[in-house]
Amino acid sequence: MNLLKIKRKGVKRYSKICKNHVITDSNQLWEMDMKYVYLAEAREIAYLTSIIDVFDRSILAYDLSLSPNAEQAKIVAIKALYNRVIKGKTSELIIRTDNGLQFIASKFEKLCIQENVTHERIPVHSPNYNNNFIHSIEIALASVAMEKKEI
Repeated sequence: MNLLKIKRKGVKRYSKICKNHVITDSNQLWEMDMKYVYLAEAREIAYLTSIIDVFDRSILAYDLSLSPNAEQAKIVAIKALYNRVIKGKTSELIIRTDNGLQFIASKFEKLCIQENVTHERIPVHSPNYNNNFIHSIEIALASVAMEKKEI
């Protein structure tokens, strides 16, 4: 008869809420975020995705794109892993993000599982967990990207 549809199997989602960590070295906690950048000459909105190391406050990778999607977040995370020469060797790395659609998408979740990275998300309506430093970095990167017209 088969009157009922077969349920789709989804990707296992993280339900890990962020907590305060004692960070003693680089490559323990990274923060990743996406910022909207208005390009006046093109009259378009671009999306700047960046990732920083919380311990040494360095920019690990960034990307400017015309669409905010999980593929862009995945590319930035892979660039950061290659830049720090730890791709495939991550054991205690935590990436903290907000609850944006690009960060809860299955592509990004699969990358975190594949690379053995713990993905923490900040709780909704709790900006104190989100590092304001990444926002200042994104503003600086956005101004540089607009000057260079990297799109």
